Amino acid sequence: LFRHALCSHPSSSTIIASTMMSATSRPITGSGSRKGGWRRLVSMPLAIIFLASAVLQFNDDDLAIWGSFYTIQGMLALWAVFKQAFDIPASSFVMASVTMMIWSVIMIGVSFVKYGWAGGDADKEHLAGEELGGAALGLASAAFHIAVY
Repeated sequence: LFRHALCSHPSSSTIIASTMMSATSRPITGSGSRKGGWRRLVSMPLAIIFLASAVLQFNDDDLAIWGSFYTIQGMLALWAVFKQAFDIPASSFVMASVTMMIWSVIMIGVSFVKYGWAGGDADKEHLAGEELGGAALGLASAAFHIAVY
């Protein structure tokens, strides 16, 4: 019956076929979906925090390391926010998130080696806290994006 309707009305067959193709070619997870909404609600503040942190690194001597770390973390969070607008393969996003998780763990280790436990030195304790906090937030952010993608 459906095939007969398509054959008997050639002008409407194109409309029906294109509607069916567009409706079945992608899963329906638009901007109104619950999963996408709360993912964006978490990812957008993360993106803002990481990109603002990258800008604040311009006066530090380790701009190359922490500036690039925060910039890439911010871009990963933006990628999660706008993933519906672009056709991004899940494997690329997960690979980028795993890479950032590994980099975060390395940065936590580097901070411990660089500052030790900073026993008694208030300046070192403050810097160690900033670096450890940034790396830990990066680790949590990348893990979150893997979990919800």
